[in-house]
Amino acid sequence: MKTTRFLLLLALFCLPLSDIFAQYISQMTLTAHTDDVTCVTFSNDGALLASGSADDTLRLWDTTTGALLQTFTGHKWNVLSVAFSSDGSFLASGSLDKTVGLWRTNSLTGRRLRFLKGHASRVTSVAFKSNSTILASGSLDKTIRLWDAATGAHLMTLEGHTAGVTGITFSSDGTLLASASEDETVRLWDATTGSLLKTLVGHTDGVTSVAFMHDGYVLASGGQDETIILWDAATGEFLKTLVGHQKDVRSVAFGSRGAILASGSLDETVRLWHTATGTLLTTLTAHTEPVRSVAFSRDGTTLASASRDDTLILWKPNFSTRIGITPSLVSSPPVGERLTLNISIADGANVGGYQFTVQFDSSALRYVESANGDYFPADAFLAQPVVNGERVTLRAGATANTASGTGILATLTFEVVAEKTSAIVISEAILTGTEGNPLPFFLEDGKVTEPQSVPEDVNNDKVVNILDLVKVASRFNQMWDGKEDVNGDGIVNIVDLVKVANALAP
Repeated sequence: MKTTRFLLLLALFCLPLSDIFAQYISQMTLTAHTDDVTCVTFSNDGALLASGSADDTLRLWDTTTGALLQTFTGHKWNVLSVAFSSDGSFLASGSLDKTVGLWRTNSLTGRRLRFLKGHASRVTSVAFKSNSTILASGSLDKTIRLWDAATGAHLMTLEGHTAGVTGITFSSDGTLLASASEDETVRLWDATTGSLLKTLVGHTDGVTSVAFMHDGYVLASGGQDETIILWDAATGEFLKTLVGHQKDVRSVAFGSRGAILASGSLDETVRLWHTATGTLLTTLTAHTEPVRSVAFSRDGTTLASASRDDTLILWKPNFSTRIGITPSLVSSPPVGERLTLNISIADGANVGGYQFTVQFDSSALRYVESANGDYFPADAFLAQPVVNGERVTLRAGATANTASGTGILATLTFEVVAEKTSAIVISEAILTGTEGNPLPFFLEDGKVTEPQSVPEDVNNDKVVNILDLVKVASRFNQMWDGKEDVNGDGIVNIVDLVKVANALAP
């Protein structure tokens, strides 16, 4: 019996979760727009929500209280798309009036910073490149334009689509730009050079929306053919088709670090899908008109949907299970030394197994090994890890009872290749019960930072030795505000020499 249950786990046979997820969804409806709400997006910190409407306005909302904070006016026609800059200070909008609007989110007047002109038809989509002032805009004029939002300068125009561009998005690392088009294709572009990398063919009608999974390896596209297609963003290969909507899919968005995909449709529903398996989790039916746009907050805890019924709805999954890298922030050891990190789970309930892909920066870390943690019993099975470049996939399961509560699912050991800041990202994640049913959860990433120099490392070479002692001695008995004043009292004296001497490397 144990073997049978574990084989079911590895096969990841999925049971319908509609009833389960329906119990975990609450909602808050935002009303202020006076016409179709066409687009919605969250700021990176999740504190703000921006929406655009056929009433020609953008509106800014507090996601905690639902309070309307600001109304931005200036477009002559419908606002069709909206995007926050990474730091949340700027808001971009695309409009039926063929312009791209730029706005300061802290504006007290609600007026635009500038309009960017150049498109020959309506601007259907806008997207900011991560940690950058680079802004992309897509239009029914069949082109994509890249702009410097800080100056308003037009940088380049991407051409290749044979019909209107309906959606665009950058990968999380900013290297790729994906575009959706009425020509029934998705195109992948080099976000730096603008060169066309791949054309993805699979939809049988116009493509309306594209979204990258958090790690950038999976791309989702929604279409007028009522389907969602998942693609391997690196190779352009087709992965799977998600079928269930009864009319055009207008918008797709990944949540919980890619574990869940949301889709909005002209059939008036929002659907949540289990990304790794393609299982439909639940259908949300509170809107009374077609759903035009969906967006997840960056941490995956809130879903927003915008509809032709003039409303926005905030959906709050009520589950609390979290899986993440611990410690979430750690200083890198010296080159050649090993670093051990945990994949931890908090508030799990009746967990029978998991599968995760952990992505790391191979220029900073080298994968060494992994092992079971303390969450499952000692006889839990850990499948052979699959290592592929900067990715390692782990699978494990309990052979008898399920586990609940908080603990460590697995440990990962790396060797430090370079002392630099790098991210540790969990993706393509599946958490199951013993019967193979997927369980809901949130994912949290980790970060390894470059070591901070200690005050006694006067010359910043990351080791305290005789060279630091000599530098302090060179400023002895001087008033000084540099690093030679180790204790920061304004003068270099015997106290500073003693502090360095006591910290000398053996």
